Amino acid sequence: MDWVEGNKWLTHDERLDLEEDYSGKTKQELGVRSTTIWTWIGENMSQIRSEPQVAPPMYVRLLFLCQDCMAQVEDLKTNLTVQIPFTYAHLLSLLVHLSNVLLAISCGLAFGSAIAEITSRQDEIDASGTKKDHLGEYYEAVQVIGMQIVILIIQPLLYQSFLVIAHALCYPYGEDICHMPTETFIQQMHYELKVMGEGKANHKLRRALALADDGKKKKDDEDDEDDDDDG
Repeated sequence: MDWVEGNKWLTHDERLDLEEDYSGKTKQELGVRSTTIWTWIGENMSQIRSEPQVAPPMYVRLLFLCQDCMAQVEDLKTNLTVQIPFTYAHLLSLLVHLSNVLLAISCGLAFGSAIAEITSRQDEIDASGTKKDHLGEYYEAVQVIGMQIVILIIQPLLYQSFLVIAHALCYPYGEDICHMPTETFIQQMHYELKVMGEGKANHKLRRALALADDGKKKKDDEDDEDDDDDG
């Protein structure tokens, strides 16, 4: 709030209105600030309606934009207030961790069996000196170890990734790398508003210059007519 007021985007009275505590008056504290801001926007729209520079098609377009923004804000409030049931999220997390534990146990048993098979076949090969009889079983055990390593790395990673994605979708706003760039969106909107303000100022300047040129031209024409009348 200090930063917003320091950049003169809010007056002191407007800041007091936004910082008013509604927790003791209503249970729906979420969205009170956005409702207040949209009240201000509606007041500005009523003032724009009476300005002669704004054409009716432009005013209608502005109304449609306001309606679209209000609908998106209402959808955001719904997504924040109506969360996924805790039992579902807890069950999903429990199943993911249980799957990882069972996978670790099965992979450990498969590792032990495959390593025992490799050791046994290696001893038989060293004792007999012939590799044709036991070489196939030796390679099969090595292959089992390789496949178990791949499964142990990829499958838990996929489950945990889906769990993290679900958590990020439930809470999309924050400062982590997986969250939406809210500050970037706000800066982009501020830049667009600044461009619109500069364009409006330039348009007013050009309009004033055009009116001044028209007035000067009209005055010159009147002077020429007066000269003709005098002549």
